[in-house]
Amino acid sequence: MVKTDKRGTKYYVGSAIAILIMFFFGKLIPTWGSVTEVGVGVLGVFIGVIVAIFVTGDTLWPSIVAMAALTVNGYFPTFNNAIGSVFGIGVVYGFFLITAMINCMNDLGTGESIASLLLTRKIFQKKPLLLSYCFLMTFSIATNFMNTIGTMLLGFPILDSMLKAAGIKPQDKYAKFMNLGLFMAIALGFTYRSVVMPDINFRFEYFTEALAGTGVVVDYGPYTIFLILAGFVFFGLYVLAMKYIFKCDFGGLSQLDFTTMPEIVSKAKMDRYQVTFIAAFAVFALSGLVPASWTAIKAMGQYGLLGLLCVALFFMKRKDKEGNKVMMFDLGKYLKTVPWSVALSLGIFSAIGSALGSDACGIKQWLVDTVGSLLAEGGAVTLVIICVVGCALLTHVFNNSATMTIFSALVAPLAAPFIADGSLNAALLMACIVMCSQSGCLTMAASATAPILHTREGVDNKFIFTGGLFMNFLFMAVMLGMYFLFTAVL
Repeated sequence: MVKTDKRGTKYYVGSAIAILIMFFFGKLIPTWGSVTEVGVGVLGVFIGVIVAIFVTGDTLWPSIVAMAALTVNGYFPTFNNAIGSVFGIGVVYGFFLITAMINCMNDLGTGESIASLLLTRKIFQKKPLLLSYCFLMTFSIATNFMNTIGTMLLGFPILDSMLKAAGIKPQDKYAKFMNLGLFMAIALGFTYRSVVMPDINFRFEYFTEALAGTGVVVDYGPYTIFLILAGFVFFGLYVLAMKYIFKCDFGGLSQLDFTTMPEIVSKAKMDRYQVTFIAAFAVFALSGLVPASWTAIKAMGQYGLLGLLCVALFFMKRKDKEGNKVMMFDLGKYLKTVPWSVALSLGIFSAIGSALGSDACGIKQWLVDTVGSLLAEGGAVTLVIICVVGCALLTHVFNNSATMTIFSALVAPLAAPFIADGSLNAALLMACIVMCSQSGCLTMAASATAPILHTREGVDNKFIFTGGLFMNFLFMAVMLGMYFLFTAVL
């Protein structure tokens, strides 16, 4: 049966405008400052993709057109280079394997079992605020043992099962805020151990170089403590805002005693097949913590090991409900369930974010020159405020990694005199830059994982730019408050 095309005039007109912006913005708008012609073109691609997704709700064709537009605007030499960049990043490879694995786990009822196990704890009965808070913080901590995409693809199905058991629909306000909260909990939680993560802490070198010759040595001791406490405080306020500001209906979480519901209690008991998948996922998660001496594991990385785990599960067998022996993990079957629209958008927004922050575009240098002049005119307090607000806003447009790098390089030399005279704490300032850069969620370009949030059922643009925007301003307030509280105590 052929599906009826219900797309109206708005869809086609919006699509045409978005495509024109992607291909011709860079040809019509002149360069400025250090921004190059390529930079203007990449900016046009970014604007066009956002317009396309906002108007049409599609992510598949805008991602394909964006690859062509990045090539035409001179960022990629050929379209093959664009394909290699979009599909060559580990996050896309990992997304395919993790999604396939999680879908198989869900078919086995693993997500329902984990959610039921959580719901039947006596401490949470008729205490929705405590349950919501502990749920968010559990995954905020768990991401330190995995990575953001793996934790999200595990966490969201468990959230869906919990909402279903409580009779809460995806369109309900509580579900929307828990989707956003889970995304932010995982993204921000990833920073808790960033002091020992080479892919993040290399930005510390900007401060080390700026302070060279001053005799000042940065003590990063308070760094991790600050980040963890900031996470615990923010998500406590987040859950309180859900109840008292946005008046979320907590549904069955407020009224039901799940320990008295046999259908929920029975699901909390896992079978050996579910446990096998959880064990495999645990190996994948803990592989990120192995010492450097484990050279083979380090060389493969978490995604390389994940691939081997998937193959191992593929060769194993289990019994279905009829007692027939079947594959434990039909890899080919479940790879077909992966949404290509999300996979493509993960890759294209990662590529656009990297492009916006590259030297070839000149946008990073322009921001350094422009914002640097503003920062140079203020004192230590102004510097902190601009860092927190600037990172927390810029990260929605650039990706989180580019935002961290831009602000670290920009702020370090300007902050050096204040650090030297004791009016600024370098470790806490760096913690603010890192965590605020990880807070992006308002657009798909905020991070490689942002498309996962934006494609969740019930999470629409209206919610993102109302409730989501409010929670981002709340986060900024928490970061500023925590910074000044810590500096007063230390």
